[in-house]
Amino acid sequence: MYLEGDESNFYIGSTKNSLHDRVISRRGYIKQQIKAGKSLDKVSTHFKDNLYEICIDLICECECDSKQEQFQIETEYIKQLHPPLNHYCPYASETEIQERNKIRQKVYRDKNKEKLKQYRERNLEQLQKYDNERNKDRNSVRNMRRRERINCEYCDKEISRGNISTHRNSCKNNPKNTLK
Repeated sequence: MYLEGDESNFYIGSTKNSLHDRVISRRGYIKQQIKAGKSLDKVSTHFKDNLYEICIDLICECECDSKQEQFQIETEYIKQLHPPLNHYCPYASETEIQERNKIRQKVYRDKNKEKLKQYRERNLEQLQKYDNERNKDRNSVRNMRRRERINCEYCDKEISRGNISTHRNSCKNNPKNTLK
């Protein structure tokens, strides 16, 4: 999708509908967002002043069994053609999503440093209470694991998991502890 005469700024998308219907739905979406006073995404902002000059070309026609498969194909074209108006690929692996979220969170924290600092100061007591609760849960799980009884692989004595490394270092049957 691009504006007539401006082929360098384009957007890649996919649809199961006809191209004509896709353009009409994009126009309708932009009009609806403007009428509702909502902020527009990058693509809509680019097209909003020239709604009737939107052009659309078919890159690939293929039958897809699922929306996910359709998104995977769209993502391949986005990675090949690097369209300036596409923010993200519609299909991303779990690690790509995590990486994107890390970056997004860092940008947000950097941008809102002062606001977050004020929030922490206003809600310090509640945040400390939450941290204490969370740490209790973590510690109880940790302590349960440390108290769990296991057998030493050298002497077959039953020892708590938290003390096993100390026991191994002093165990007479441990080959590392015998004198040469």
